[in-house]
Amino acid sequence: CIEIVKTLTVEDVEIGCLTKFEDKFVYGGSSFVNNGIGNVINVCSWSTKPPYTRKKDTLPVEVNDQISKLCTNDHLSIKMLFSKDNLFLAINKYIFVFSAKPQHHYQGVLEEHKNRITAMVEAQGRLWTASRDASIRLWDIVSERRVCLGTLENVHDEQQVNCLAVAANLQVISGGSDSKIKSRIAKAAQLSREREREFSPAHENDIECIHWVAKTKNLWVASLDKNVKIWS
Repeated sequence: CIEIVKTLTVEDVEIGCLTKFEDKFVYGGSSFVNNGIGNVINVCSWSTKPPYTRKKDTLPVEVNDQISKLCTNDHLSIKMLFSKDNLFLAINKYIFVFSAKPQHHYQGVLEEHKNRITAMVEAQGRLWTASRDASIRLWDIVSERRVCLGTLENVHDEQQVNCLAVAANLQVISGGSDSKIKSRIAKAAQLSREREREFSPAHENDIECIHWVAKTKNLWVASLDKNVKIWS
């Protein structure tokens, strides 16, 4: 039986995503705002142990051309991701990079996507991102340059890429609005169509969520066709 342990009410920050950090904290939010003094990103975090203490972090963002494009209105962060060394916040088509700890210092912005970012996963010291622009991009996040290493355009037949997951043998799996599931090898030096594999037809509507369960080695796929299918 599944039951609610506790309800955490947040009145000052809209929660559009959740991510964990070292199994100690769960981060939620966030919103990008101009507070009259400068640009900040508000992020909530909770301890993963009772009583689930909350704190509110304000991440300062240096003014630059990319940030200025987002300053006219508040924007909700759609995705958050922690890697070993970094916190990534995807707002609209930009990815803001912060140090993972202790103070989340701002380190720069990644901008290559042409539309809202829908998913981020990390594998082999590289960041994989998906977007409504129908592309998947691969980023070097180890070196200070943080450059885009490659792009796969029109991955899902010119439809948007909705989700990503890292599965067994470092396979990066994607699901799209074309109802298809595709995979490619994460440790490949470059993105290539020849390295892609498409799963047999399984859904009749947009694929919205993919989750890899390492313990059982199963891939869970959820679709707007009202089906959740489990792959082995």
